[in-house]
Amino acid sequence: MLTLIIKTDLVSKNVEDKIWGLFNSAKTYEKDVRTILLAHEKCPYLNELKQITVDNNFFQLFVCDNKTRDEEMIQMGFVFAENSDVMLTTITTLPDVVLKILENRKNEYAMIRVKKQTNVCHSFLRALGNFSYKIGLKVLGKPTENCAEAEVGYYDGRIVSSLCEDMQFSRKNRISNIFKHAKTMTVEQKQIFENEQKKNTAEQKMFSLGVFSLVFWLVFIGISIVYPSFNNLIYTWWIIVIMLAWVGLGIFGAMFFAKNFNFKRCGMPNRVNNYGEPLFGFNYYYKTGDELIEEKEYPKFDKIIIKNKIKVKKGN
Repeated sequence: MLTLIIKTDLVSKNVEDKIWGLFNSAKTYEKDVRTILLAHEKCPYLNELKQITVDNNFFQLFVCDNKTRDEEMIQMGFVFAENSDVMLTTITTLPDVVLKILENRKNEYAMIRVKKQTNVCHSFLRALGNFSYKIGLKVLGKPTENCAEAEVGYYDGRIVSSLCEDMQFSRKNRISNIFKHAKTMTVEQKQIFENEQKKNTAEQKMFSLGVFSLVFWLVFIGISIVYPSFNNLIYTWWIIVIMLAWVGLGIFGAMFFAKNFNFKRCGMPNRVNNYGEPLFGFNYYYKTGDELIEEKEYPKFDKIIIKNKIKVKKGN
């Protein structure tokens, strides 16, 4: 069985069409699909989600209070997936992305991530930036990651089970390369979400880091090759010192960037008690066949009602 998790708080139109689009894409490669909808109480189309849930088979809706962070809500969805294979999406994820990911599932991948496809020049600089980022993470002794989308991806039951064992650092474990023996891959799509007017922060950071990395290596080549070529290929001691200092500066810069950027990527840890048990959860949930409680509309009064009006006669 495949569990389709949809985070639904994002602004979107035609919610029902979006949910069925994702559901039908998942059904293309899996006969049995269970759908878990995740929302906060402030979700603007919460009543519509409730109606979709109770009217259709194998649907569940979990509603959290507004203090529950998105990552805590996602991790809660993984727990209720009960170690089945999971396809994690958002309400704005395009159905074609689900198709592309699950198409590669047949090759026995345990984890499939997705990144935005760009032109050759942009992809080269992004890859160079990601290479520098990984160097910084390795020097810091932290697991590497490739800056794929954190809220869209496929995870098989074994990965889901492992993610549920560490409730506090679920996002860090999900985006990082900590499953060394698992078969993983990353697919690229031209468009991942329905509205991509805002550029992906991680993508832009990797591109910017790639530009700095390119400049760094060009300067290093200039120091190590161009200068000695005009001095009978002789490396003086001060040139060697400059080269070593430049390499050290580059490693320090990669470490500084990796430490700050990885902290933002992983986010704050989820709330747990001393036993590692979650301190977050849902307020209420709906499942297939539940009865919705209709909200009563009270009559509106235009005139002011004065209760216990007592007339007092004036004495003569």
